[in-house]
Amino acid sequence: MKPPTGPKPEFQDITLYDQDTGEPFIFTAKEQEFFWRQGFTNVPKHSPERRKLLRDQRFAGKDVFNVTCKQCGKVGKILQKPPYPREVYCENCFKQNWEAYLDKHPDVREIHEQAAREIEAERATMKAQQAVVATNEAEAYQPY
Repeated sequence: MKPPTGPKPEFQDITLYDQDTGEPFIFTAKEQEFFWRQGFTNVPKHSPERRKLLRDQRFAGKDVFNVTCKQCGKVGKILQKPPYPREVYCENCFKQNWEAYLDKHPDVREIHEQAAREIEAERATMKAQQAVVATNEAEAYQPY
């Protein structure tokens, strides 16, 4: 999600349909402007009421902390209290900063890439072992 660039478009209310219930809902011009300012590129799949219900279910019984990205200002919620609340980045800004850091520190990039290769090799080995076990179990299975 990139921050908006260029002139602000004209927004008009539009009718959408909830993905789960099929019920129609109005995607208001005000909501569209908010989505545009936040850099969201997709229209909502659920009505505002259903989005609130799903969000409440997801965070039920958990401590939720409101955060703002230090770089772009996007707001979000996280389930862990950040140790340094003013040093929080959204996913996009974190990726940009991480890439810039790796560009300045090629030794760290090599360590990071080597670790990623090792993890991928370990996953491939585990997947192959699981396939062998599944094959052996299938061969050992004797139906009545």
